[in-house]
Amino acid sequence: MAAQQTENLIGKKELAKFLGVSEGTVTRMVLAGTGPRYHRVGLFVKFKMSDVHKWLELRAVEPSQKAVTV
Repeated sequence: MAAQQTENLIGKKELAKFLGVSEGTVTRMVLAGTGPRYHRVGLFVKFKMSDVHKWLELRAVEPSQKAVTV
């Protein structure tokens, strides 16, 4: 049987710090279904960093040529 690679999970506090937002903002994103994919562990909400990175990548905005002023 192949060994599964495990990934550490982070909580709302750690995610908030990583994103530079409040823990309340993370809670609102979870409740609204607008945040990254998460896992319920008992009463806790946990996130895989790979899911967070995927979620961020999906929200990346490419600057338009008009908007670039250097």
